[in-house]
Amino acid sequence: SGPAWGAGARADTLVILMGVAMAESNLNGLIESGRDPDEPALAVEWASFPRQRHVRATLSTLAREMKAREIGSPAVIVLGQVARLNDSLQWFTARPVFGKRVLVTRSREQASRLSLLLFQAGAVPVEVPALSLRPVGGELQAGLDAALRGLGAADWVLFTSTNGVDFAMQRLFELGLDARALASSKVAVIGSSTASRLEKFGIRADLVPERFDAEGLLDSLRDLVQPGQRAVVLRALEGRAVLTEGLETLGVEVVDVPTYFSRVPEDIGEGLQHALSGDLDLITFTSSKTVKNLVDAAGDRLPNLLEIPAACIGPVTRRTASRAGFNVVVQPTEYTIESLVEGIARWYRHRAECVDA
Repeated sequence: SGPAWGAGARADTLVILMGVAMAESNLNGLIESGRDPDEPALAVEWASFPRQRHVRATLSTLAREMKAREIGSPAVIVLGQVARLNDSLQWFTARPVFGKRVLVTRSREQASRLSLLLFQAGAVPVEVPALSLRPVGGELQAGLDAALRGLGAADWVLFTSTNGVDFAMQRLFELGLDARALASSKVAVIGSSTASRLEKFGIRADLVPERFDAEGLLDSLRDLVQPGQRAVVLRALEGRAVLTEGLETLGVEVVDVPTYFSRVPEDIGEGLQHALSGDLDLITFTSSKTVKNLVDAAGDRLPNLLEIPAACIGPVTRRTASRAGFNVVVQPTEYTIESLVEGIARWYRHRAECVDA
């Protein structure tokens, strides 16, 4: 039997949770108990999630409207004059990225931060990792170990990414060392995110160039390094040689040390197929590798993929994506995840303004 609605019929505001399946019975019961059939009524599906939808009607028509709009669980039903406030309280659905399905291609280890920021902006993040990160092993690990043990002899220690920080510091601790190994060296990094990651290990970077790429770091170092100095560059195995080669031309002795490498996830094809089964509004790329691996995995689905606009974290990634055939619509001036999401929001906001104009 249904609930006794006597008290509910007299309340100014009534909220019904988990009541979709019994909506028609419950709402009719309220009318029979004396509640005004013409009062404002509202049903909100997936409230506060990017999938949020709502339907507004009257008490007597809400159940019918819910069926017509296929409102399902989870949903909340609100009855009373407060339901009239719905239009003025659309703080969530008013977000520029609300409901947009955005493909996240970062590695599984890194995706959560980008996905969280997109979710907070109102988007639906769809994760298809195009990279899998692993620490170097074998001879490369032996080289890394030697470089880490010899940091005391380095004039400069350079980190090119947050990943480089994580893998280098992880190995440093495994060797029984800690942040004091860098005490006698100056530290330079690419990007504010890399600097922030280093600070979590108790290390403050001496140099963070305004331009967040290898070229920017090299330009900033030109007047600071001297011939004969020693620099340890901690980077990805597949990283560009711009920094190493540039320092060598300045007479610096460079110890070029890969700390990690990337590989293609085995399930990327399956993940991409699943993602493309629904409508995607935007693709995010945070490195050239994510572009190349996603394109390779797309196969005969590449034409469908290239129809989706792309957002790239920086100019190097943008060039790679453009050469692959993507229409890059977003590239932030500051090459960080936070700036990337802000750029995506601005782009969608601009599109909405153009439509409204």
